Amino acid sequence: MLIGKGAHSPLVYPDVIAKQLTQSLDRLQTDYVDIYFMHRDNKDVPVGEFVDAMDAEVKAGRIRGPFGGSNWTKERF
Repeated sequence: MLIGKGAHSPLVYPDVIAKQLTQSLDRLQTDYVDIYFMHRDNKDVPVGEFVDAMDAEVKAGRIRGPFGGSNWTKERF
């Protein structure tokens, strides 16, 4: 089971998730992770934009299982 994490400060934007995931996959020497967490939240960005970015990675096969966040509030989830 491979777990990846992105959305590191200060680059907590949906359009950066793909780049950070690529960097993680390169370091792990694989083309997918089973689970992916966004480390930080950016409350200035609607949650739906993050979900869309993560869904795109699931559809591309780069995230095979669930995704979520650490350091996010329950309300944001």
